[in-house]
Amino acid sequence: MFPALRSQRVSMQILLPLIGFLPFLSFIIVPGLNLVSIHNAQGLSYSIFRESTTSSPNLMILGSYLLVVSFSFIFFIINIRFDILGQRSVILSYFYLFLVCTPMVNMYFHPAGLGGILLFVGLLFIFGIYHKKRPSSSILNAGILFGISTLIYPPFLVFFLVFWLAIARMKQPFWRDFAVIIMGFLIPVWLYGSYLFLSHQLAYEWISFTQWFELRHSWPPALPGNSILHLIWIIWLIIMLSIAMGLARSRKDAGRRITSVLIQFLWMGPLLILLFERVSFEIWGLISIPLAVLFSMAVINSRRKWLPRIMILSMILFLLLFQIDRLL
Repeated sequence: MFPALRSQRVSMQILLPLIGFLPFLSFIIVPGLNLVSIHNAQGLSYSIFRESTTSSPNLMILGSYLLVVSFSFIFFIINIRFDILGQRSVILSYFYLFLVCTPMVNMYFHPAGLGGILLFVGLLFIFGIYHKKRPSSSILNAGILFGISTLIYPPFLVFFLVFWLAIARMKQPFWRDFAVIIMGFLIPVWLYGSYLFLSHQLAYEWISFTQWFELRHSWPPALPGNSILHLIWIIWLIIMLSIAMGLARSRKDAGRRITSVLIQFLWMGPLLILLFERVSFEIWGLISIPLAVLFSMAVINSRRKWLPRIMILSMILFLLLFQIDRLL
């Protein structure tokens, strides 16, 4: 099993959507157990998504499943394109799948899931400017995607600093690079703002936008589900992350630069949860991206055979424990 995960075997690629469907299946088999109460209690979803989760739960589950599995395959392509791990392997896709599905906060389609993927695809355009002679078009595309993701889920605006740092990390920065990404960001914002102005909804939407940045006053942030199990899982993640940080070193210069950007990207997610009242674990899918990269690099680079086994088996164990806890 473990050598197969470190390879790019077609059989492991075929198993990916099948294994990924199992956590979602329990939400279809057992009715009445969903995440609507979490979203309503914390004000995390827009009304249309709360209504859709109630009226068409299976459709929302299917949408989230397709989003998660599709991005898992994209992860495999990303590793081939940027050679982050130094070898072609499906382990990056599996780690992302396990991390996203374990806490079960991404089982229903949520705006943060779609916005997070657009945000990360925008970051991929920044990664692509490494040693590129004319990077302006890639930076512009990154700015446009970042603007769209912010309109979908406003707290992602904070990641603007990560985009700036990513440009400075991937190339020698010039003032026009930052001007281009700001221009790209403003294109969708300006178009959407013009529509709201013409439809006389700009003032209302601006108030709704600013409410997302209300500072947190309830401590600690609520955990979705069994608090003890979640706390154990978070402690395990911190321990595994500390180990992975020591081993996560790419063999290629581009991979090392990308890894340093992803580490900055990683810290920004928990910071949003700690700072803003309306932000919670619905952004877990976004936080799982850099975690999956760091864990995968640790497994690939580790010289100790027991470490990859412990990381993978413990991740599968937590996935099963969360499923059992939910069904009990």
